[in-house]
Amino acid sequence: MEIFMKIRPLSRMLTLVFVLAIIAATPAAFGQEGEAEITIRKTAEQQSFREAGEVIVYWIGIENTGDVPIQSISVNDPLLGLTEIVARLSATAGTLYFNESYTVTQADVNAGSIMNTATVLGSTEAGDAVTHQVTLTIPKAADNGGDDDACFLSTLPWDIYGGIAAVVGLAYGILWLSE
Repeated sequence: MEIFMKIRPLSRMLTLVFVLAIIAATPAAFGQEGEAEITIRKTAEQQSFREAGEVIVYWIGIENTGDVPIQSISVNDPLLGLTEIVARLSATAGTLYFNESYTVTQADVNAGSIMNTATVLGSTEAGDAVTHQVTLTIPKAADNGGDDDACFLSTLPWDIYGGIAAVVGLAYGILWLSE
């Protein structure tokens, strides 16, 4: 009986330490303010361009990389004319994708590159602002003397690419929106 009397306070203390460790590890689950962070990523299907009139497809992904929900999210990319509003993104929502096309202009060719910046801005339920910005630069391809044998031209229609992307997206729990 004496052993049980000594073990009981120890087990209560261990239980308390365990519960406090869980609360510290997941503050948002227990109504405490956690870390708010949002990330924006940008890629382009084309790594370079040669002339005006070419189309570059950009993919923009936003992810809540913190541990509290973010609301009133605005995604902006002035070059692409992208302005999207997302009502709320939970900490476990994964990545939300957008894609937009851009047609290369003669001014881009003359400049020798296309610099494209996208910004995401949101706020926590407590009103704290979170923001992130990313810039992607696509250079004009070097002139290779007219040798186009080095270029890859796909004859697959876009709906096949979309089907492949959907299968991959479903496999990894990715959600994207398209125009």
